[in-house]
Amino acid sequence: MPTSRPTSTNPSDLTSRILLGVAALASVVPLFCARHLPMSDLPEHIATMATLRHWSDVDWANRVYFQIAGVGETPY
Repeated sequence: MPTSRPTSTNPSDLTSRILLGVAALASVVPLFCARHLPMSDLPEHIATMATLRHWSDVDWANRVYFQIAGVGETPY
């Protein structure tokens, strides 16, 4: 037998849900307003993706200059 979700008639609960929704929307909207994501290290991420994409390409010679870090290693 399926159980129904309890509904709250508490005004502060409704206000909290509305404020949470507004805050979530306010944090997501700027991501769609700019041409590029607001990250100062975006060029580094793009270079990392390009390096990984061309890892096996001998013309790029990525393996000569770079090595893939282990799972626990991060650049931060």
